[in-house]
Amino acid sequence: MKVPLGLGFLLTYLVYQAGQTPFYVGAWQLDEAKTLASLLSQHEIPAEERLMLRDNINSGIVHVLHEHAFTTYPANRMPEQLKFTPHKVEILGDTTIRTTYFSRPQRADIIQILTFESNCYYIRASKWQFKQYYCRVE
Repeated sequence: MKVPLGLGFLLTYLVYQAGQTPFYVGAWQLDEAKTLASLLSQHEIPAEERLMLRDNINSGIVHVLHEHAFTTYPANRMPEQLKFTPHKVEILGDTTIRTTYFSRPQRADIIQILTFESNCYYIRASKWQFKQYYCRVE
């Protein structure tokens, strides 16, 4: 059976894409400088709360995202055995995904929107919605 040339290229491309690792898969570490810059740009945050938020930025956090699960651990103390939590990932666009997972302590689904820029992604943090950046480490 002969396949038209254009259709052949399309099928080859689709098979190639199916074998690719999704853009969000990998290890990501909190970027303190970018996160702090975003926090400080939010002038409507009261000074006392801004200080509290600034003091809680911890660049020693690593997120590992897989297609169907994720984990978080301190960068200076990677556990011998990583414990992953299942999550659902929805692709919202070329640079944005939504993750949903069940939090046992909160007894509720947690939904996060991750927006990717260059080799980093950000999530909106606190009621002030500043950007908390995580950059690829592997």
